Amino acid sequence: AYEAGLDVDSLVADLKYFSANTLIINAGGIMAFYPTQLEFQYTNPYMKENMLQDVITKCHAAGIRVIVRFDFSRAHKSIFEKHPDWFYLSPQGERIINDDMYAVSINGPYEQEQLFNIVGEVIERYAIDGIFLNMPGYQTRNPYVGKYHGIDQNEFEKKRFAAFSNGMKLPVVEDKNDPVFRKYEEFKAFTTEDLMHRLHTLVKSKSNNIAICTYSEK
Repeated sequence: AYEAGLDVDSLVADLKYFSANTLIINAGGIMAFYPTQLEFQYTNPYMKENMLQDVITKCHAAGIRVIVRFDFSRAHKSIFEKHPDWFYLSPQGERIINDDMYAVSINGPYEQEQLFNIVGEVIERYAIDGIFLNMPGYQTRNPYVGKYHGIDQNEFEKKRFAAFSNGMKLPVVEDKNDPVFRKYEEFKAFTTEDLMHRLHTLVKSKSNNIAICTYSEK
């Protein structure tokens, strides 16, 4: 989080010293590292307003490309309080929480709608060279505390799985011997790929010169 208040000149000097030709830096998702105008993008409290623009301008002047990083696996509690229905819900009714950040549901409006608004806003504002999407896909555990919570039972997940599977009920146990769970595995692959495809389409509609890394070969 403190990165949002970094000394840009010092950063660029270090990059040049190490002969770096590309920088990856946080932009948005869990929190914005720029002055967002979006309702559902939490702003980093340490943010210097012109930090991201200054980084891009000075890196480009030094011949260094800039890839911006997004992470939509979690969102701030202020967003959770407005839309708890957008967030992960375990079979036991638990949330996945780290400090003030709550894990989201991949098929809920935060990832299906707000993700595109946030990425689109950054592309419109900044002359970036690439985007990197961290931790895409389904969540079943809190990796920071090593606790397994189970298959997300959010209502958006239930509805989309039912539509995908011709009416199957979302499984609550990961059992490879269960044909419903095997169908759910297909569902996860399909929906994750669909999200990455839509992101690719958005980015390339803005510029063919923006590289994309999403962990997806397609």
